Amino acid sequence: MPASPKAKRSVAQRAVAPRTQGSRLSATKGEETRAAILEVALKQASTHGYESLTIGSLAEATGLSKSGLFAHFGSKEDLQIATLDEGVRRYNQTAFLPALAAPRGLKPGSRGFCTVLSTQGLAASLATALEGLSGYRPLYPAGDERAARN
Repeated sequence: MPASPKAKRSVAQRAVAPRTQGSRLSATKGEETRAAILEVALKQASTHGYESLTIGSLAEATGLSKSGLFAHFGSKEDLQIATLDEGVRRYNQTAFLPALAAPRGLKPGSRGFCTVLSTQGLAASLATALEGLSGYRPLYPAGDERAARN
């Protein structure tokens, strides 16, 4: 008995919801595959870092060929940038935009929190870019003896 078409689909193809036929809003097969590749890439980067993202490692993880991945991302650098962009998009969608919609200030009796991103060891230009995106402001001004704690 032949295998069902669903059984033949790769991990990348099964990772996304099936598209609705006839819908103008439905993604093309290529868009669905790219989204599924980025899903796997984000998980891999979260676990092993962005340097672990290669065309070969993702081909193995998704069940796609290397040439199939090259059709979506022309190079390792393009793959890493697309993965970073997707991570930023998801962060904005799930954390940043809802925070903007919330009422300002803390509710009486609640405690605040902050997320701390260490930029130590990053290239200065990347650290500056990340700090700019986060709205980072030094706690102590330059020249203050406590500035090293910033």
